[in-house]
Amino acid sequence: MNEIPCTAQSVAACKGCTLTGRLMCRYEARDTAHFFMIVLPFFVTSIAGIIRSGYSGWLLGWLAYRIFGAKAPGFSRGDEAPLP
Repeated sequence: MNEIPCTAQSVAACKGCTLTGRLMCRYEARDTAHFFMIVLPFFVTSIAGIIRSGYSGWLLGWLAYRIFGAKAPGFSRGDEAPLP
């Protein structure tokens, strides 16, 4: 179980892989853009609905808590020691 997963290996190590074409191991900027094109309309309408319904204070409170509040387990801002 000490093998390095294929996604963490270099691109050169992927040549000749039997899963090429059947498994998407690496993501490109195009894949990220495609994800945001799918999710962005939902985010925009959700946030607009929260604001329009008068609950924008809750949204701002959540945002402030997320930025300045407690840290989620495994969430690192880069200024503390890594988890064991």
